[in-house]
Amino acid sequence: MDPINLILIALLLAMFGFSFFNNKKRKASQEILESNIKAGAVVVLISGILGTVEEVNGASVLVRTGSSTIEVARGSIRSAVPGAAKPAAAKPAAAKSAAKPAAKKPAVKKPAK
Repeated sequence: MDPINLILIALLLAMFGFSFFNNKKRKASQEILESNIKAGAVVVLISGILGTVEEVNGASVLVRTGSSTIEVARGSIRSAVPGAAKPAAAKPAAAKSAAKPAAKKPAVKKPAK
Protein backbone atom coordinates (compact mmCIF):
# COMPACT_ATOMS: atom_id res chain seq x y z
CA MET A 1 0.00 0.00 0.00
CA ASP A 2 0.95 3.55 -0.59
CA PRO A 3 2.20 5.42 2.56
CA ILE A 4 -0.38 8.19 2.04
CA ASN A 5 -3.20 5.62 2.10
CA LEU A 6 -1.81 4.17 5.34
CA ILE A 7 -1.75 7.64 6.90
CA LEU A 8 -5.36 8.29 5.81
CA ILE A 9 -6.52 4.95 7.24
CA ALA A 10 -4.67 5.65 10.51
CA LEU A 11 -6.29 9.11 10.76
CA LEU A 12 -9.72 7.61 10.08
CA LEU A 13 -9.23 5.02 12.83
CA ALA A 14 -8.01 7.71 15.23
CA MET A 15 -11.11 9.80 14.48
CA PHE A 16 -13.40 6.85 15.24
CA GLY A 17 -11.49 6.15 18.45
CA PHE A 18 -11.74 9.74 19.67
CA SER A 19 -15.47 9.92 18.89
CA PHE A 20 -16.06 6.64 20.76
CA PHE A 21 -14.30 7.86 23.92
CA ASN A 22 -15.96 11.28 23.73
CA ASN A 23 -19.38 9.62 23.49
CA LYS A 24 -18.55 7.47 26.50
CA LYS A 25 -17.62 10.56 28.58
CA ARG A 26 -20.79 12.36 27.50
CA LYS A 27 -22.96 9.43 28.55
CA ALA A 28 -21.22 9.25 31.94
CA SER A 29 -21.74 12.96 32.58
CA GLN A 30 -25.40 12.67 31.51
CA GLU A 31 -25.92 9.81 34.00
CA ILE A 32 -24.40 11.91 36.78
CA LEU A 33 -26.72 14.80 35.86
CA GLU A 34 -29.75 12.48 35.84
CA SER A 35 -28.86 11.20 39.31
CA ASN A 36 -28.59 14.78 40.64
CA ILE A 37 -32.09 15.78 39.47
CA LYS A 38 -34.09 15.35 42.67
CA ALA A 39 -36.56 17.47 44.55
CA GLY A 40 -34.73 20.44 46.09
CA ALA A 41 -31.85 20.47 43.58
CA VAL A 42 -30.99 23.79 41.95
CA VAL A 43 -30.80 23.42 38.16
CA VAL A 44 -29.98 25.56 35.12
CA LEU A 45 -32.20 25.04 32.08
CA ILE A 46 -30.94 25.23 28.50
CA SER A 47 -32.64 28.65 28.18
CA GLY A 48 -30.55 29.91 31.11
CA ILE A 49 -33.36 29.90 33.67
CA LEU A 50 -32.20 29.03 37.18
CA GLY A 51 -34.69 27.22 39.39
CA THR A 52 -35.30 24.63 42.09
CA VAL A 53 -36.71 21.20 41.29
CA GLU A 54 -40.00 20.63 43.11
CA GLU A 55 -41.08 17.31 41.62
CA VAL A 56 -39.83 14.75 39.09
CA ASN A 57 -42.52 13.04 36.97
CA GLY A 58 -40.85 10.59 34.59
CA ALA A 59 -40.00 12.63 31.48
CA SER A 60 -41.00 16.00 32.97
CA VAL A 61 -39.81 18.06 35.91
CA LEU A 62 -41.57 20.81 37.88
CA VAL A 63 -39.14 23.70 38.41
CA ARG A 64 -39.83 26.67 40.71
CA THR A 65 -38.38 29.93 39.42
CA GLY A 66 -39.07 32.95 41.55
CA SER A 67 -42.80 33.01 42.30
CA SER A 68 -43.87 30.69 39.46
CA THR A 69 -43.59 26.98 38.79
CA ILE A 70 -43.00 25.64 35.29
CA GLU A 71 -43.07 22.13 33.89
CA VAL A 72 -40.11 21.34 31.63
CA ALA A 73 -38.86 18.27 29.82
CA ARG A 74 -36.13 16.40 31.66
CA GLY A 75 -33.81 16.84 28.68
CA SER A 76 -34.02 20.64 28.89
CA ILE A 77 -31.94 20.70 32.08
CA ARG A 78 -28.41 21.78 31.22
CA SER A 79 -26.76 21.31 34.60
CA ALA A 80 -27.35 20.95 38.31
CA VAL A 81 -25.65 23.49 40.54
CA PRO A 82 -23.34 21.47 42.80
CA GLY A 83 -23.87 21.77 46.54
CA ALA A 84 -26.89 24.06 46.20
CA ALA A 85 -29.48 21.43 47.13
CA LYS A 86 -28.76 21.79 50.82
CA PRO A 87 -28.42 25.39 51.99
CA ALA A 88 -25.38 25.76 54.17
CA ALA A 89 -26.04 26.84 57.72
CA ALA A 90 -24.62 30.22 58.54
CA LYS A 91 -21.54 29.91 60.68
CA PRO A 92 -21.50 32.09 63.76
CA ALA A 93 -18.96 34.87 63.61
CA ALA A 94 -15.87 34.06 65.63
CA ALA A 95 -15.58 36.26 68.68
CA LYS A 96 -12.54 38.48 68.59
CA SER A 97 -10.18 37.75 71.38
CA ALA A 98 -9.39 40.52 73.76
CA ALA A 99 -5.72 39.57 73.89
CA LYS A 100 -3.17 42.32 74.18
CA PRO A 101 -1.08 43.03 71.11
CA ALA A 102 2.43 41.64 71.20
CA ALA A 103 5.01 43.99 72.64
CA LYS A 104 7.49 45.42 70.19
CA LYS A 105 10.99 44.11 70.43
CA PRO A 106 13.65 46.75 70.88
CA ALA A 107 15.68 47.42 67.77
CA VAL A 108 19.14 45.85 67.94
CA LYS A 109 21.89 48.23 66.96
CA LYS A 110 24.90 46.88 65.17
CA PRO A 111 28.22 47.68 66.82
CA ALA A 112 30.30 50.29 65.04
CA LYS A 113 33.51 49.10 63.44
